[in-house]
Amino acid sequence: MGANVYYDSKYKRWYIKNYCHRCNHTIILDENKNYFKTKKSALDYIYRNKDFLNYGDKQNSSNKNIFNNFLDELKIRVKDSTFNSYYSKFVNYTMLFFDNKKINKFSNKDLIAISTRINNLNLSKRSISKILYVTREFVHYLNNNHIVKLNASLITINKNIFEERKIMNYYSLDDFEKFISCAESNREILIFKLLFYYGLRIGELRGLMYKDIDFNNDILYIRRSINCKNIDHITKINSLKTKSSNRYYPLLPDVKIIN
Repeated sequence: MGANVYYDSKYKRWYIKNYCHRCNHTIILDENKNYFKTKKSALDYIYRNKDFLNYGDKQNSSNKNIFNNFLDELKIRVKDSTFNSYYSKFVNYTMLFFDNKKINKFSNKDLIAISTRINNLNLSKRSISKILYVTREFVHYLNNNHIVKLNASLITINKNIFEERKIMNYYSLDDFEKFISCAESNREILIFKLLFYYGLRIGELRGLMYKDIDFNNDILYIRRSINCKNIDHITKINSLKTKSSNRYYPLLPDVKIIN
């Protein structure tokens, strides 16, 4: 039982492994969500949190510590872009649902209530699916670290709710023409036409470069995404998530003529 400091040569930073009653967890961020850039900073963290790290009974840890340790573990397991998306869902929703009492007091009945609350959020099916996923992962973390023993499968999507939401609200071409007529510059017109005609994600739009447009063959290539939503507030140029995300479209005359 105890905490040890190690160096990650790949990312050139330090991290902490805390061993406690047959389970362990990894800590890569301090209280301010900063990486440990030196061994001293990691050791200082252990000293500041020695009561929690060496306590031995994680069921008596504060909810805040459990939340932070889960996020530390999740960040190691998934890509940065995936973590950024799940981080916001966890902080804005999952944490709030679990923060009304000590986590080791939660029961399966509480999980059913949490699942119902998530399904009833006025959000898209995709957003709700992400919240449900990160909540299930959190429950798995609690089980794996002997904090609770809960049935994570109770955190599931209610398809009946979304059957009632199938009527979609979207712009018709006439609606879009009225909207674009209010644009104040060619730059705004180009941005909104790329979004409307090609269905680009915001990151894909921001990742477009002049060399992605083949004017000779009238082709528009989608090759990268620029993401600036991570918790470090650093803009990152990312490759697209799947092979099918790398794609090309015909360059529409209505887009080509915009100077």
